[in-house]
Amino acid sequence: MQAQGKVGFLKQLKHYLKRPLLRQDLMAGVTYLLPSAVVLLAFVIVPVVMALVLSFSKWELLSVEGRKFIGLGNYTFLLTNKEFWNTIKNTIYFGAVKIPADIILSLLVAMLLNGSIRGLSFYRTIYFLPVITSTVAVSAVWRYMYDPNFGFANVVLKW
Repeated sequence: MQAQGKVGFLKQLKHYLKRPLLRQDLMAGVTYLLPSAVVLLAFVIVPVVMALVLSFSKWELLSVEGRKFIGLGNYTFLLTNKEFWNTIKNTIYFGAVKIPADIILSLLVAMLLNGSIRGLSFYRTIYFLPVITSTVAVSAVWRYMYDPNFGFANVVLKW
């Protein structure tokens, strides 16, 4: 069944290559896909293959010796390491408990702030205050730096 697919693809390719307008369409499509394919190759496929190759090797970056093939040694070390299993446990906790709890809590706060309760504008202000204060702090620092009398930028420019 798969052999028929290859034959059908080759027939269709031959059909495209025989006719000039279809050949132009094919070349235009390939030309449009080429930059994405190069980026995909350079930043996804090659690093994944290199990571797989390096995972079977012992290699210290600054060593003169270079890479040494050790097979599954890195994986056996990893599976017998207590710190690895602690990390796996923390990751599962984060994904299964922390993220759903944060989503539920955020939804409850959003529902409360969307309802009609007494002091609603006060609660909305308190909730939004951290977003505003960071902008205010940064703008105050830049205002101090550009102050015409004693700002840091003026001191540097006077040198």
